[in-house]
Amino acid sequence: MSLLDSLACREIISIDVNFTVKQAIELMRTHEISSIFIEESNHLVGIITERDLVRVVASNIDLQVTTVLQTMSKNVISLPATTMLDEALVFMEKVKIRHLLVTNSDGTPKGVITHTDIVRKLEEDFFKAPRPVKEYMTRVFDFTPPETPLQDAVKKMYEKRHSCVLVGSRNEIVGIVTERDIVRLIQQGNEFTALKIQDVMTSPVISIPPDLSLYEASRLMDEQKIRHLVICDSNQCMGLITNSDVVKSIRDNYRTYLEKEAMRTRKILDLIHEGVIEIDADSFAIEWTNQTGANMLGFSSISDALGKKFLILFEERDCKQLEQDFTNKKARSNVQCSMNSADLTTMLLSYDFIQNDYKDTQKTFIRILLRDITAMVENRKKMEEKLRRQKEQFQALFDNTTDAIVMFNTEKKILMANQQFLNMFDYTMDKIIEQDVCQIVDADQKKRDHIAEIIFQGKTASRETVRYTSTGREVWVQLKGGPVIVDNEITGGYVVYTDISERQEMITMLQKNEAKYRTLIQSMNEGMALHELVYDGDEVVDYRFLEVNAAYEQHLGTTAKKIKGMLSSMIHQSSPFLDVYKETAITGIPNKFEAFINAVNKHFRISVFSPQKGYFATILEDITENKRKEERIQYLIYHDLVTGLNNRAYFEKQLKELDTEKELPISLIVADVNGLKLVNDAFGHEKGDLLIKTAAEVIQESCRDTDIVARTGGDEFTIILPKTTEADALVIINNIRTKSSTFEVEGIQLSIALGCATKEIAATNIYEVLKISEAEMYNRKLTESKDAKSKLVDSLLSVLSERTCEPSDHSENVAQLSTRLGEKLGINEDGIEKLRLLALLHDIGNIMVPPDVLHKENPLTVDEWKIIRKHSETGYRIANAVPEFAGVAEYILCHHERNDGSGYPRGLEGEEIPLFSRILSVVDAYDAMTTDKPYRKALTQQEAIEELRNHAGTQFDPHIVESFINDILRH
Repeated sequence: MSLLDSLACREIISIDVNFTVKQAIELMRTHEISSIFIEESNHLVGIITERDLVRVVASNIDLQVTTVLQTMSKNVISLPATTMLDEALVFMEKVKIRHLLVTNSDGTPKGVITHTDIVRKLEEDFFKAPRPVKEYMTRVFDFTPPETPLQDAVKKMYEKRHSCVLVGSRNEIVGIVTERDIVRLIQQGNEFTALKIQDVMTSPVISIPPDLSLYEASRLMDEQKIRHLVICDSNQCMGLITNSDVVKSIRDNYRTYLEKEAMRTRKILDLIHEGVIEIDADSFAIEWTNQTGANMLGFSSISDALGKKFLILFEERDCKQLEQDFTNKKARSNVQCSMNSADLTTMLLSYDFIQNDYKDTQKTFIRILLRDITAMVENRKKMEEKLRRQKEQFQALFDNTTDAIVMFNTEKKILMANQQFLNMFDYTMDKIIEQDVCQIVDADQKKRDHIAEIIFQGKTASRETVRYTSTGREVWVQLKGGPVIVDNEITGGYVVYTDISERQEMITMLQKNEAKYRTLIQSMNEGMALHELVYDGDEVVDYRFLEVNAAYEQHLGTTAKKIKGMLSSMIHQSSPFLDVYKETAITGIPNKFEAFINAVNKHFRISVFSPQKGYFATILEDITENKRKEERIQYLIYHDLVTGLNNRAYFEKQLKELDTEKELPISLIVADVNGLKLVNDAFGHEKGDLLIKTAAEVIQESCRDTDIVARTGGDEFTIILPKTTEADALVIINNIRTKSSTFEVEGIQLSIALGCATKEIAATNIYEVLKISEAEMYNRKLTESKDAKSKLVDSLLSVLSERTCEPSDHSENVAQLSTRLGEKLGINEDGIEKLRLLALLHDIGNIMVPPDVLHKENPLTVDEWKIIRKHSETGYRIANAVPEFAGVAEYILCHHERNDGSGYPRGLEGEEIPLFSRILSVVDAYDAMTTDKPYRKALTQQEAIEELRNHAGTQFDPHIVESFINDILRH
């Protein structure tokens, strides 16, 4: 259920008490609201609603002079924002208001809501039952003739407290006048004495049938923004449904809902195993209980329990404690009390205090949750006795075991030890209690392999090592230890010591005999390990590591200390190659095989032999590098290094294998990447490789999993499509074209020429199909070349503009001026086109100049000038890379040559410089001088002309300068 806070979004509009009713009406009209609050000294003291305005009109009060204080009918009524919506609705019905002020926790106003706001929200939960409107309609209403004076109708509405009047008769309703219509007329300043009902009524009237559901009627009123609907049956008026009727329906539905919920709650409480009891906070008498609570208190029925004093049912000591808590209104949980009964029933009580309505007043009750824990208490006593016996058994085991045991706390202080511990280390009990366990077993700190720290991390530990008695005598022990955990917390640890001195002496003797062989084995490059088989009855189930050399440790990334004595299954979670090893260990027949061990990501050649039955030795030779070389060679045979796709060799192999009747129809697609040479020359081979990789990704993503994509040439790809018709192949081609149009490299859009052909019958030669698809691709390349050229020029110019930050119209301006000058100099039409292309592309070499050099405002260094001067040579290479641009490549190379021979890159002079380059030099300089730069303002045309003439003969061809000035600039 929602709170008022969720609806209190309407703005609070208020006026001072001295405002006139006329001013209040105007403000209500401006804000489109149905009520307005009255304020005095910053406090809300009243409210005026539409119904109040109807009363004012009916009373013939002068709106111009009467103040709102004189006419407001109610004080401001408010509820906090935390009030439930259903409670607010009941409250508004009780006090008969339609507007409610919502306040914050500190009492300050938060917003205002209306009756309708709550209705619209509550109907989502309680108003969807299909009840017909005829069950809630108003049957008492007035019919008023159309010619009735409006003032009389308003007076009747006020006297009968009706919210509207119907115009016409029961058989023919021609209109309706509501409170809102009256307020609208007041706002418009109309004189009521001169108006009749028919002048202001709303017509036609919206009517509904009597069987329409109340919910649908409410929705209709909401959609039409009205508060009244006429109910008609066979064209005869039966009644009227209003917002108030909707509220009554919701209230009835909600009351039914609450009654059902209360009944359901009581049933649930009677089914639970805990007693629920409410007692009077003053008299401590039982006011209500569920059946379980009555039974727990010793009553056979609920009625027998009601009115009984609750406290006398408990033993005196518990009764006093409960009375003290109840008197001080102290809520508590899980309070253990004994019943005042022969069987001393034990109860667990939890209680809190609640406020309920009681005979129109608020009264405090104590709600108690009662749980019978008698059986639990008995079980606890039995458990304590069981624990006592277990403790005695543990102590007997602790004292009589053949191993030495010691227990200590988290500070390593000894708490207890058995007699075997005292005997092993030559101590008495009083000498070790509360002493550091590490100091007791290794007083001189000769060994620093103590396991206490490991134990305190929650781990168990086991090892063979040396410890020392109180006299310093060495004792070889097998020790095992672990943490003592109480309530999920480590409170200390224990260690069990087994004397292995005799076994260790035998091992020492054997080690001396094996020393000379161990040295030999340890010096081997191959890893070597000795194992023994492990049996479960007659069945071999595992093998144990006995010895390993240094090379074995290095190969497997482990240490002898970690694995000696361990079962293979404890190290690897299984026993790898057990069948092979078992056969050799039992038969004595050596074996050799290769294997890949995932744990270390290595390949090994493993030789296995048996020194005696039940034992076997393994020799591991690391062959990982050889395997990787083999795999790399295999990969390179059939893959392209740049794209990772299959290469031509793989393509040829697959083409032969798939050229079978079962794969028909089989289609071939040949793809050629346009502009690869251009990208290589313009941006370097790294970008060219990126273009190839991008094309490869587009083609691969456009194909199916069953298709075979291969890079069969520098810029060529071929696709084999088994069981694919030509129509399906064309779909894949369209996918490639669509995808490629969304990719670009260095501003150059990815463009791929594509052709396909299909083998449909077995007799067709597959290589003839390949030739057809290649021819189709080249034809497509030729037909698209003009469009491709245009796109290429646009792409290059776009990249150039972005890199150089030149104005977007610079190249176009230079092109226009150059072609006009060329025409004046008598250049033919073909030459004019070349001149235009030159003007557009002359600075294309700047693409390769680093931006920090290109845009540097300070003087360039010698090395930076060398980079700048390279751009004409770069532009020459780029133009030559595109057949359509090759005709202007020489002109691009020479466009920075000077008339006196001091230019670059060749140092040409005079007419050695091509005519088109000389024309471009003049026009380019002029456009640059007359364009604003970041570091200077543009020159005027006259200033630019003077600069051209000043450098004619040195930088520029003087004849071209004069022709440009006289024939172009001055015309």
